[in-house]
Amino acid sequence: MKKIFLTLASIVLFAVVCFAQNEHFKFLGIPLDGTINQFESKLISKGYTKADNYGSKEYRVYDGTFIGKKATIVIYYDVNTKIVHAGKAYFSDLTESKAKERLNELKELLLQKYPNALNQDYIIEGLPKFELASDNGYISVYITKGEYGYPYNYSTHIQYQDMANSESHDESIMNDL
Repeated sequence: MKKIFLTLASIVLFAVVCFAQNEHFKFLGIPLDGTINQFESKLISKGYTKADNYGSKEYRVYDGTFIGKKATIVIYYDVNTKIVHAGKAYFSDLTESKAKERLNELKELLLQKYPNALNQDYIIEGLPKFELASDNGYISVYITKGEYGYPYNYSTHIQYQDMANSESHDESIMNDL
């Protein structure tokens, strides 16, 4: 119940703060806008490659780097419009302590880049989570624990959500109801 309340409270807070969006969020230096094919073309020109598990009809997966470290990149898009609305990088096969170190490193860098943004720390299911809201969207940094590979079964994720395109994506979903 507490987890649901915190999640809902953070969504409401971020929606209110991000309502006055000016431009699209950038992920890997590329605006989270345009079609998935346009975004993919820009990613590939920067040296990213399609991963073996390339994706589904809602996201595509790439191999590359994020903050200079090997990472898996996931780009999310609307299946109807093909417009990109979110991007994620994650670092896998980490120990719990390395996953926490990576989360803290990402948090520090984000607070340097967005010093005036609202931010919040959480603990969900015993693992830390950090969220930051700016005028263009929000960023979540969190740790997940896998079932296998102990002690290397942790991963640290950073996900950028563009406000304008996420609202369009959500509206598209609601039209189906």
